[in-house]
Amino acid sequence: MKHFAALFVKFLSYSVILLFVLGFMYEISAGDVVLISLILSAGLYVTGDLYVLPRFGNRAAALTDFPLAFLGIWTLGNYAGDFPRGMGSAGLISAVILSIFEFYYHYYLLRNVIQERDRKGGKPKFRLLKKPVYHAEIAEEPLQRNREEHNRRPT
Repeated sequence: MKHFAALFVKFLSYSVILLFVLGFMYEISAGDVVLISLILSAGLYVTGDLYVLPRFGNRAAALTDFPLAFLGIWTLGNYAGDFPRGMGSAGLISAVILSIFEFYYHYYLLRNVIQERDRKGGKPKFRLLKKPVYHAEIAEEPLQRNREEHNRRPT
């Protein structure tokens, strides 16, 4: 149920943003805008939010969403109709606005949808990009006998 609510919030936000940019600025019909936002929100939710965000973090997910949104709007917009101005600038403007939205939307996802509960305290435990763990090598000092043999060898 949490994923459905998060996907619905994303779909509504994409619809509003794309209706403003594509509908008002580029005069694309509302039905085409809703179809584009439905396809984009579902595709980017799976790739950026469920795959990239838990593994690599917010910045990487937002940077992944930008080119995917641009290519999606450019491709789907060209199929929606013949536009004399082209869909490159519409895709770029929309992708920038959607990436800014996605950056803040990921915080919502991390707090409410993508979380693991700590077994002891029940507090949310986030598993993002794991920091490397460095181990120190621990060795004993060589024995006195080995040190004497080492010193006797001719150099």
